[in-house]
Amino acid sequence: MEKGQCFIAPFPDEVTKAAQYGNGIKAHVVYLSQYQLLPYNRIQEYFADQLGMPISEGSIYNFNELAYEKLAGFETISKEHLVESACIHADETGININGKRHWLHGASNVQWTHFFPHAKRGTEAMNDIGILPHFHGILCHDHWKPYYKYDCTHSLCNAHHLRELTRAWEQDKQEWALEMKRLLEKMNDAVNEAGGMLLHKEAEKWKVQYRELLGKAEIECPPPDKPKQARHATSRNSGTPVAVIRSPTQRIGDAPAALRPPQTEHKAAQSWLPQMALRLFGIKF
Repeated sequence: MEKGQCFIAPFPDEVTKAAQYGNGIKAHVVYLSQYQLLPYNRIQEYFADQLGMPISEGSIYNFNELAYEKLAGFETISKEHLVESACIHADETGININGKRHWLHGASNVQWTHFFPHAKRGTEAMNDIGILPHFHGILCHDHWKPYYKYDCTHSLCNAHHLRELTRAWEQDKQEWALEMKRLLEKMNDAVNEAGGMLLHKEAEKWKVQYRELLGKAEIECPPPDKPKQARHATSRNSGTPVAVIRSPTQRIGDAPAALRPPQTEHKAAQSWLPQMALRLFGIKF
């Protein structure tokens, strides 16, 4: 200006490049990358075509990395809350990291979900993660033996029960398995309609039906010299007293459902950064 004064303010310290992106854009990129599972090139196309904003692959990577670093504190908090909770669901599934077999361990409840990739599947990994060694509530899992090494109350996962019962009916034609599957599903509906927990009197009614059906299963599928798959389903449902008491009216397991999104991401787009993506997957926008 010829007659005015010119004021030049210094840029903030965090402004280091000619092109700068605000937190809204960064969050949008991370959401598309880590929740909607879009590959980098499709995110670039979206921003260029729909928003007129070119974004490089390096920027997308940097936004993911920044979110990953900021979630370090959240990861610690989530583990603390899971350890202190009354009930958690635990499961693990195989994943591929840089061409090598790893295991994705999940621990969750209604409010918190924690994922952790590890080269090992059993107690070595679980101890490294640091949730189960300090947990003393009710642990819902799939009957895998390493879980029983932890000092807590054990409850067997009905989502896994349904899977085994379906197999016993469809392949071994075990009629009791189909009846048990339907009974567990009805129990689950009753628990959900009751707000997550049945009154003792109501639960006892379901348990009577449950135990009567187990008696039928023992007749239809007696213990053979070499147990078949259908017999495994019978044993799962009649094994320990804890399984008998807690499993019938337990909600359908949350852990397999919690693991499903990362499994989908792993199969849909193998170019993501494993350790980073698993932490980012818990972000809620």
